[in-house]
Parts: sequence; structure tokens; C-alpha cells
Amino acid sequence: SYNKKGTPQESISETWVNLRTFTSRGQTSSTISWNSCENSSGEHGTLSIDAALGRDKNRNLTLNAKINPTDIMHNGSQWHVSAGEVSGNLENLSIKGISIYNDTQRLEVSGTAGKNATDNLNVLTKNVEVSTLMGFTNFRAIRFGGKATGSATLTAIFSAPEVYGKFNIDSMKIEDRYVGRGDLDIGWSNDEKARLLDCDIHNDYAEKTKVKGFLSQANDTIMLKADAKKLNINILSDKLRAYVTDLDGLAD
Repeated sequence: SYNKKGTPQESISETWVNLRTFTSRGQTSSTISWNSCENSSGEHGTLSIDAALGRDKNRNLTLNAKINPTDIMHNGSQWHVSAGEVSGNLENLSIKGISIYNDTQRLEVSGTAGKNATDNLNVLTKNVEVSTLMGFTNFRAIRFGGKATGSATLTAIFSAPEVYGKFNIDSMKIEDRYVGRGDLDIGWSNDEKARLLDCDIHNDYAEKTKVKGFLSQANDTIMLKADAKKLNINILSDKLRAYVTDLDGLAD
């Protein structure tokens, strides 16, 4: 068990992690549970895995694992984890039938995580809150919101990763301000270790703003260029609070 507490000067911050493992005849069953009081959503949940480790004919370590159905609470939403399978070795992992979902949202992962250009891992989303996806990636430089439906393909993620995805974002928000509907293409720069973004924002005035740039989790930075067409500039309010007390209007 592991417990992390905040300092007296901080707001209440406490995280409990409990790991239980049982091994019998080459089969290992592990359950990890956590409970965090770091925010009002109360992050908590359980993951349960039954796994068998072995060696192939080349003496490489192999894994055959079954993921058992459980529930987790993330970013204020309760999610169900479906049954799934992971098998392979450290260079090639096959993922089958893994999904997390609730009444309105769904995230599915399947395919192969490997070193070859033909090894594709597929991610599907349906009405998934963008803030939830950003929470999984732990990117905090800027807040995005809305509901994303689409897919992404990750290729050769154990060697020279490439990522390509297309998503439709309903009720898109930037810094908690509504901006319209988004058509988002994403990619990955292995050299810069950054996510590439290309987004068309369609606002309520039948105008389109073109946004291009990148997000770098490693440096917690963002670089975006926008060809604004009646884009609400109050999305900059929080970033410019030290200089401007009231920011509103449309950029064109």
C-alpha cells in the first residue's frame, strides 16, 4: 500500500494505492486499487489482471494477460472497464477487445503495439469528453473541452512512432469558453516529441477558423497559430489576466 499526503499549506491531498498479487502455477493475478482526494471528483477505481509470463523459443519474455471487468472514476465520470486480452512480448503486443465506457461515452483500443511499420494500434472514441482525454495524457498547459468522436492509428510505437487521427468535436471549448464545432486532425512528431494539431473551428456565424500547431507534454508547452474568422477572443482571458481585466469580442 502507498499513501501520499499534501503539506499543511496545501489543500487536502491524499492518495491511497493498494496492490494485491497472487501467484500459482505460473499464473499471476493482480489487483490494483486507488483512491485520490486531490479534487472534488474523487479519482478512484480498480484494475484487475490475470497474467502468465513465459519464454518463447528464443528465450524472450512473453506475456498472456486477461483484463477483468472493473470500474474506475476519472475526471468526474464513472467508467466501466471491459474484459480484454493482451499477449505477446516486449517487442510486439497484441491487444484485443479493451474498452472503457459509460452511459454516454466510449473509448476502445485494439490492434498491435510493435516495432514494425505494419504494427498498428487503433483507438476509437465516441462522445468522449476532450477534458478526459487530456487528463489521460496529463497535459495541463491549456484546457480543451467538448465531445470527441473519431479514431486514431498509432504505428510502430516501440521504434519510430507515427500517429494519425481524425475527430469531430461537438461543442468545442478552449479555456472553458465555447468556440463552435471542431474538425481535428492529429499527428505525432517523433523528433520534437510533440502532438501535431490541425483543426477547423466552425463557429455559429458560419465562419471557419483554421488552427495549426503542436502540444508538447515533455515540455508542458503549446504553440498554435490561428487564422481567425470571428473567433471569440475571451479564450485568452485567463492567460492575459495580469494585463487585461475584461477581454471580449471577435477576432477576424
